[in-house]
Amino acid sequence: MMWYNFKIEWRRYFQEMIHFKFNLFFANTGLFVFFLGLLDYLHVDNKETILLLLFVWYFATHGFININFIIEEEIMDGTFVHILESRVSFLNVIFLRSFIQVVYDLIKAIPVFGCILLIGHFDYSWLTLPSLILIILLICLSIFTSYCIGLIIGALTLKFKKLSALPTLLYYFVLFFGGITYDITSFPPMEFIAYGFPFLPLRFIIDQLQLEIVSLPMIFVLIVQAVIYLILGVVLYRIIMKENFKNGRSFYV
Repeated sequence: MMWYNFKIEWRRYFQEMIHFKFNLFFANTGLFVFFLGLLDYLHVDNKETILLLLFVWYFATHGFININFIIEEEIMDGTFVHILESRVSFLNVIFLRSFIQVVYDLIKAIPVFGCILLIGHFDYSWLTLPSLILIILLICLSIFTSYCIGLIIGALTLKFKKLSALPTLLYYFVLFFGGITYDITSFPPMEFIAYGFPFLPLRFIIDQLQLEIVSLPMIFVLIVQAVIYLILGVVLYRIIMKENFKNGRSFYV
């Protein structure tokens, strides 16, 4: 059943990608110009680390908003109640469509970041096979964390019905104040907030790997973040859904 639903959802995403190929081309071109501008014209330090963090941020933008978009879309289309009345768990629907979104984003990201690597001057000679595997795993974990944060926002959407401005605020906040493009360690209050997101710990880990040091405390921070946000998201979703059912809100959204 899950595999059947995966094929249906993936076919829908693929058809949209083919149908709106020109819009996709210009969207990717815009991202290419944006990322290249951040890397070259803002004179950021350690471009190799920043590029990896921008790769994570690219996925995180959809991680923050995707579940919110799914819920708002189902509510607007009037299909939300039908899903709740079916045997399919809505959480399973969310996880399935989020996974497909990640695969879809990966397909779009490869040409964008591939072109940046080709024309940029990046030195990844410090990468060894173990460090590469570790970075890939931590990138996957960070993307997962962003979707867990998105689950919390999505759960709140069930209560407030429309909350798309919050993830938009989040992904610009983390880009400029989350430890991606600027060093915020000189501003402790902002640094404290930034540690609530995976980008600053990940940046520290990558910087340390360039010195052939594995930062186990920061890896632990990333794992704890993922676990906490996942638990918060699932618990908050169940509490709000239970409240909505109790008050009858789920049937007139």
